[in-house]
Amino acid sequence: MKLTIFIVLILFLSCSKNSPLVSPNDCQWLAGEAKRQLDGCIIKAHDGTLLYTPDGKGHYAALWTRDFGYMVENAGHLLPAENIKNAILYLLNGQREDGCIPDRVQADGLAVYSAGPVDRPLGDPPTDNSQFMVKLVADYVRKTDDLDFFRDVAPKLVAAMDYTPRSADGLVYIDPQNPHSPYGFTDTIAKTGELLFSSLLYWQASRDLIDLF
Repeated sequence: MKLTIFIVLILFLSCSKNSPLVSPNDCQWLAGEAKRQLDGCIIKAHDGTLLYTPDGKGHYAALWTRDFGYMVENAGHLLPAENIKNAILYLLNGQREDGCIPDRVQADGLAVYSAGPVDRPLGDPPTDNSQFMVKLVADYVRKTDDLDFFRDVAPKLVAAMDYTPRSADGLVYIDPQNPHSPYGFTDTIAKTGELLFSSLLYWQASRDLIDLF
């Protein structure tokens, strides 16, 4: 897991739960380190949008949907709301006509839908990006109460959820004849059939949409 994501997850798990094992000084250090890492992620896209790369150094010249989702969910209080909104729109601008959410959008504006290099994709798009996009918008709205923003992007979110492949039982599903990665952090692992984690993400994103609507 990339260092920045690890730091913000530790911050959330250790300090937001008032863990007796973590002192206030530890939480203060973690918050400062998470902020330093997040600031180190920032690069400017071709249109001026500030992108948060996953590595804390700005080497990954793209904004990943799920990585940014983890940042906003666990350390959104350390990010300016306007930066979050603009980055969400940058990702949504790359949504395909069939509803597919990009795995990432590069700084030059190219939307990439599958894990792996642009010229050597690792199979079909992962089955988690739609859910992470819904979670991103939900977390932004919780932070800002900006329901007008949700109203503007709601059709795109519904199209993204409808794109997500599901079985007759409603679980997120990969055709056994076409194995590929379901979750971007396991991008070299091909799976098939009904998927636990992507289905849990779908359930959570559905709950978020219910609350937003």
